[in-house]
Amino acid sequence: MPQQPAIASTAGIGHRAEPPRGPEGPLPESGGELSFLQPIPRYLVHRQAVAEVFITDAVAVAEDRFLVAAQWPRDHAMYYPDEAGISDPLLFAETIRQALVYLAHRYYGVPLSHRFIGSDIDFEITDPARLRVGAAPIPVVLEAHWTWAANKPPHRYGMRLEVTLTVDGQACGRGGLRVIAVDDKRYALLRGKAARSHATARAGGSGPAATYRTPGRKMPAAAVGRLRVKDSVLARGAHEAYGATGVPGGVGVPGEAGAPGAAGRPAQPGQSGQTAESDQPAQSGQTAQPGQPVPRQDEFNQWWLALDLDHAILFDHPSDHTPLMATLEGFRQLGHLLVRESAQGAGTPGEPPALVSLATDCLAFGELDAPIGLVVREDRTAPDDRGAPVRRFVIDAVQNGKVLATSTTGWLLAHHSA
Repeated sequence: MPQQPAIASTAGIGHRAEPPRGPEGPLPESGGELSFLQPIPRYLVHRQAVAEVFITDAVAVAEDRFLVAAQWPRDHAMYYPDEAGISDPLLFAETIRQALVYLAHRYYGVPLSHRFIGSDIDFEITDPARLRVGAAPIPVVLEAHWTWAANKPPHRYGMRLEVTLTVDGQACGRGGLRVIAVDDKRYALLRGKAARSHATARAGGSGPAATYRTPGRKMPAAAVGRLRVKDSVLARGAHEAYGATGVPGGVGVPGEAGAPGAAGRPAQPGQSGQTAESDQPAQSGQTAQPGQPVPRQDEFNQWWLALDLDHAILFDHPSDHTPLMATLEGFRQLGHLLVRESAQGAGTPGEPPALVSLATDCLAFGELDAPIGLVVREDRTAPDDRGAPVRRFVIDAVQNGKVLATSTTGWLLAHHSA
């Protein structure tokens, strides 16, 4: 059975859970058998909308090992099946996030008042066919292994969750998430001036980014693999303050003399991690390192996150930074667009690409009052273990010359899941 740590270290994801009020009552008891009857209380996974809670139960099977039950919807406003009927892989990412937060509170006593900050997240879909949507929602089970990392309780908890995704007892994916959870004092130190100078973004456009104008032109939903206009988070085009490089002042390499975020310069207070929500995973802030040039891009191939602070899913609750899932959505949409544009340019559009893997390292908080550029560093295609062609992109999220996050996504160029 899991043991309570004597002291806890925290990696925050930027959101504090609301304590239960009124009818929500105390923590639910969990029996020895997994239940899929109803979602767990929303505050235990840092969600405001009950509809966005996918975890239904969890049971401990050994020390630091759990089975976590979740129900994936047949359809969802944001995370819906692709044209081949396969569940959205970002449902897996969100389920991992929720599982870690739930286990932290339910089994390890991490206080509900702590703020969770992510450091890295990754997943791989190994058998997409098992995630095909049928006549009922999909009951999935995560075989989860918990480990502590850089744990310094009770003010800071450091944790990692590794999971195997199963459907009907068959493995079809794997993933992991590393997070710290910190108290308010340490979170304020991490955020520094940013926490004091930026109001929290809230529904209704009252936050600092309510007047922020996304550079370039927002991409049509269909071009980025989405159905609704509001779900496109990708924009294309130049910004007058950013020249032709996507970096302030036309800087081509973060760390050049006089450039923002000079390489080798230690991070300053208030320049720390991008959070995972269970928001966005983040480490202490880091500037771009030597050997990480930002490729010069023409206006047509400059990419930006186009964030809507009123988005009911990506901004489910108030935040003072860019949520993890919003950044992952940007990486996903840019990869989808690049694969589809290449296929259309070659006259072979074929079946839609399938996102089968993602690995993201979060290095700094993304602020809500300045543009976040997406820079493609690598683009290569190679066969996977089964010989199927997989196109991989390495993409940086860059703000004010500083790399906030780096993500590698893998795209199966034709469905091999029948």
